Amino acid sequence: MENLLDKIRKIEALIQGATTTGEKSAAILAKKRVQKRIASTPKIVEYRLYTQDNWHKKLLLALCR
Repeated sequence: MENLLDKIRKIEALIQGATTTGEKSAAILAKKRVQKRIASTPKIVEYRLYTQDNWHKKLLLALCR
């Protein structure tokens, strides 16, 4: 994800430094493509489960594997 954000920063620098309209429009299109990729990446969900019982911990780990 950070790699894509770095790409957007670089593309924004290209947009700011573009000398022709063709360069600027190509950079804007590239930025839109990267933003579309970021929007389509699935969000990571993290779960935490706690148990005090050692047997339940072993059972939970076995089920997760």
